[in-house]
Amino acid sequence: MTLKDLLKTLTPDTLVGIYNVDDGSAKMPTTQTYQKVKNIPWCKLRHIIDFEVIAVCVVEKNNGLFIRVHDKGRLEKSLNNWDLAEKIRARLK
Repeated sequence: MTLKDLLKTLTPDTLVGIYNVDDGSAKMPTTQTYQKVKNIPWCKLRHIIDFEVIAVCVVEKNNGLFIRVHDKGRLEKSLNNWDLAEKIRARLK
């Protein structure tokens, strides 16, 4: 399920914190930084809207949803490159 599909199913007043696991410089959302779905600025979503959802957890402190996303295409490309590198290494031996 993509982030776009998940956000469509939520009510506009649902609190969410979105974390991109592929982004090494991203900070984990705190309970103070959770936003309602209707108030999330497009600049925060435009690069991750088509990413795959890994996990959704309910945060008891604010009854919000903690959503982890990742780029499935980037992961598959990385795995294919790793597989190709292993085949080349095995052939050189």
